[in-house]
Amino acid sequence: MKKQFKFLPLILLCFLFSNHIWAKQLYGRVVDAKDGAPVAGCAVYINYSTIGTTTGKDGRFTLQYNGTLPADLAFQSVGYESRMVNITATSPEEINISLAVRDNELQEVKVLAPIEKGWARFGKDFLEAFLGYSDWSEQCVLVNKEVLTFRFDKELQTLYVHASAPLIIKHNQLGYIINYDLMDFSRNYKDHAIYFTGSARYEPMVLKSKKKQARVTKNRLESYYGSINHFMRAVYQRKCREEGFVVNAMVRIDGKDYGRYVSLWTDTIDTKNTGDVKRLATSMLSHPGVDTQRIVPFFIALKQWMDKDTQQSVIHFPLPLKDTVKTTNHHYFIERTARPERFTVKYYDYSRLSPQDSMRKFEMSEMNLVGNPGIFQKPVKAVSNMMDIVYNMPLPIDSFRIAVDSPEIALSFKKYLQVTYLLEKEELPYLKRKSPFAPLEPKEQRSVLSLRDADEVLIQENGNYYPPYALFLEGYWSYEKLDKQLPLDYEP
Repeated sequence: MKKQFKFLPLILLCFLFSNHIWAKQLYGRVVDAKDGAPVAGCAVYINYSTIGTTTGKDGRFTLQYNGTLPADLAFQSVGYESRMVNITATSPEEINISLAVRDNELQEVKVLAPIEKGWARFGKDFLEAFLGYSDWSEQCVLVNKEVLTFRFDKELQTLYVHASAPLIIKHNQLGYIINYDLMDFSRNYKDHAIYFTGSARYEPMVLKSKKKQARVTKNRLESYYGSINHFMRAVYQRKCREEGFVVNAMVRIDGKDYGRYVSLWTDTIDTKNTGDVKRLATSMLSHPGVDTQRIVPFFIALKQWMDKDTQQSVIHFPLPLKDTVKTTNHHYFIERTARPERFTVKYYDYSRLSPQDSMRKFEMSEMNLVGNPGIFQKPVKAVSNMMDIVYNMPLPIDSFRIAVDSPEIALSFKKYLQVTYLLEKEELPYLKRKSPFAPLEPKEQRSVLSLRDADEVLIQENGNYYPPYALFLEGYWSYEKLDKQLPLDYEP
């Protein structure tokens, strides 16, 4: 960037960079909301970062921040409700905050009594949902688990967890002490949905030995590459492919609609080979109720299209039925190939209720099937009949990266995105949880993104995105939780 603008006037340089980097000294005072007394030792920090300070005896603080905006400035003190202030380019330098005494009851579920020995019953479930279940998560130490209270709603099959003080987590693999102020946590066992909110302050551990320093540096790089933060930075910088990410459009359908999206068979015909043409005609005539008189005109028109030098590369032919009231469910698509005399034929059956007898290899298909639909399995409770189908052709970055009138860019898309990270394989704990009885071969890391109650999320230069809960993560990124998360100011 400096080389590109080195001949511009300094004032223009400052203007250009002011949209991305904000360098100011924040200062202010934190007091008790009830009596106005200064709150000493209050942590003041940029959320999910290592950038922070604490208030002095008089409740005052000073913080130098040179980073992207907007950013969330968090205030966290034992015994008080935490607060968050959104800092923008127009925010004042002086920020005065009052903190209310923390209510140790979870308001939404006060009617539920705390569970005796809640940690023994739900501690493991909580840690897996919050920290993760990788090998690294087993070495994350929750120092103050006694601050947690567990409640369970039997009717809703939902676990609620409340923390009376910020959680202190020693992450030995990444070399951080994480102070996490858990504001809300729920886990629904019926819908398999997990939701929690909070703010996090990262403190780098003091590593005395060079061996530990080298291990932590290696682990941080391993954690960063392929992560959601790495992907968001790559999107911001327009470098998805360069950074190893491939993005494909995906749709999620009911199993009965399989034939609407995936060709049940494909064939290749050579116009110079009468046997190929007869094979296509036989296939079409094999369907019950076909109007044979309308098949002949089709082949005449098809021959004219094949012989004509046109830019139209594909034609669509719904199979005609004698009963014109009915809508045909049988569709043929005929596509040109590189050789003028050869054409690819794809057959789709929109009425198919099950694809179980049509799982042939169709290399020419425009989509791939991901996983096995529930209809292939024996009927058991909670088996889904949904299946994911992914378009093979990678999306160009401008189809989901939208420029907006601000320093951020927008990630916007319909339905689902499948994001594949090509440079790392799936980890063993993830594969074991995915298929506990049949071992799976590690493949490239695949994740699925969808937007919930929003048309877009905004991405900052440091990979932060907001609103964070508008983006729903599935697949590999749902496996990478706090055990794999680095502060936003981390640079590889």
